[in-house]
Amino acid sequence: MGGRAAEEVFTNQITTGASNDMMRATNIAKAMVTEWGMSDVLGPLTYADNEHTGASAFGPEVQKQVDSEIRTFVTQGHSKALEIIHAYKESNEKMVKILLEKETIHSEEAEMCFPEDIQKRSRARWNVKDMDTASMGMPLPSPVTEQVRLGE
Repeated sequence: MGGRAAEEVFTNQITTGASNDMMRATNIAKAMVTEWGMSDVLGPLTYADNEHTGASAFGPEVQKQVDSEIRTFVTQGHSKALEIIHAYKESNEKMVKILLEKETIHSEEAEMCFPEDIQKRSRARWNVKDMDTASMGMPLPSPVTEQVRLGE
C-alpha cells in the first residue's frame, strides 16, 4: 500500500503504477479473512472456495461479510500507509533530493534522512551498533547475509 499512498501524497494523483500494491493487499486481506480466521466478524473459521469451480462454497450473506471484511482490512492498511507517508514526508523529500543529485543512494545516506529514533531502530534491526562501518562506505548486511553469518 506504500506505493499507492506515496503516489497520492507526492503526486496528488492515482495511477496504475501501484496496481500491484492493491492486488497484493487484497490477496493478503482475503487470506486473512477466508484462510487464517483473522476476522473478528466471521471468527476463526476457514471459508474456502470450491477447489474445482472457484465458486464460493458459502451463501451470499456470508460472501457479503467476507467482502466487507476484506474491504475493511485493505482500507485500514491504506490508511496506515498514508499515516506513515505523511509522518515521514520530509524525510522522503530529503531522499528524493539526494537521488536527483546523485541517482544512487546508499543505505546510510537514506537512513540519515530520517529522525534519530528511526535511525536507531534501523541499526538495531540490522545489528549495526554504530554507523562507522556504513560511513566508511561499507554496505550494511542484508537480513539474509546476517542469517548466514550467524548460522541461522
